[in-house]
Amino acid sequence: MSPTRHTTDGARGSSAARGLAAVLTVALAASCSGPAPAPAAGEADPPVVRLMDGRGSEALRLAFHHAGGRRPSAAELDGEAAWIDTVSAPLRAFWDAEGERILRGLAEDTGVEWKERSLNVYFVRQPLGALAFSLPLVVDLSVMARVPPNRAAFHERLLVWALVHELAHRVYDQRAIARSTSAPESPGTRAELVAGGAHDWIDLVTAFVLRDVLGEEPVRLLLYNRGLQRTVGLRRLELFDRRLLSRWRPSRDRPLPAWLDAADEADLDLGVHRPDAAALLESRLAGAASTATGRGGRVPADRVRAAADEASSRFELDPAELAQLLSDWEGIHGAGRLEVFPYRDAEGSWAWE
Repeated sequence: MSPTRHTTDGARGSSAARGLAAVLTVALAASCSGPAPAPAAGEADPPVVRLMDGRGSEALRLAFHHAGGRRPSAAELDGEAAWIDTVSAPLRAFWDAEGERILRGLAEDTGVEWKERSLNVYFVRQPLGALAFSLPLVVDLSVMARVPPNRAAFHERLLVWALVHELAHRVYDQRAIARSTSAPESPGTRAELVAGGAHDWIDLVTAFVLRDVLGEEPVRLLLYNRGLQRTVGLRRLELFDRRLLSRWRPSRDRPLPAWLDAADEADLDLGVHRPDAAALLESRLAGAASTATGRGGRVPADRVRAAADEASSRFELDPAELAQLLSDWEGIHGAGRLEVFPYRDAEGSWAWE
């Protein structure tokens, strides 16, 4: 239910985003549909999902602008609504064709039936980075104003990922919605351990759902995007890809958490057993972060590279092991704490950025 940055940039929600979450929840309380009781027996029908147009998202956009201390003019709002309608058109077309399949896939793969009967999806363009929320369900389109035309199709699919990701949160949010609490339903301890955490579990569910809609290869391209390389970690993404997505087919009788509970431990091993390397990185990076005045507590690029070079040399780490350990470090200390991070591109080349 908390705001999260979606996979176009990979960082988790900021304090500003958390403040906006409170504003948006109040502003849209009347618009968010509450759950209705599920049918007594048999498969529950998925909810009706309404993708709101630019004008339908006006209350949301006003909430963003008011949170920034500025009220836009009517002409600005009209222009923004038209932009949202144009940019969201491919996503709407995709949803018209595949939306019900996605909703049923979410219930099947998680083992959690839909109880909500309807919900709204709001689109925004706002200046705080690529944000998404599950309650209210919000997808930010602002990345589409920055990407070159030859990358537009890929980023449109990343927006599909963001939408399905937030809907996966929403499946687990239903218990909290019904009880007016902030404690969503849990997939189970082992599922979260395999994924690396509750939030990364949502990305694994998203990958399974989209695999059955888009196919394995298009999902593989999305899975290895830079955002997930940083928040989930490359070795864990390889586990998702090579040992789960390519082999396992969840069903309503045996959803993904049940598959994981029954799996052999060796099938779920990341292959990263480097406690000494992790301890060295902790010592070097945490110490650098504590002295990083004027940088918001971020570890300077030269210190990140020096710690990475030392750990790689001393413990003979391969690049994927190092990237996983750095991802795990940020998972403990906070996303975006490292000024640079090692990314692998589709051709297998590495770059610090």
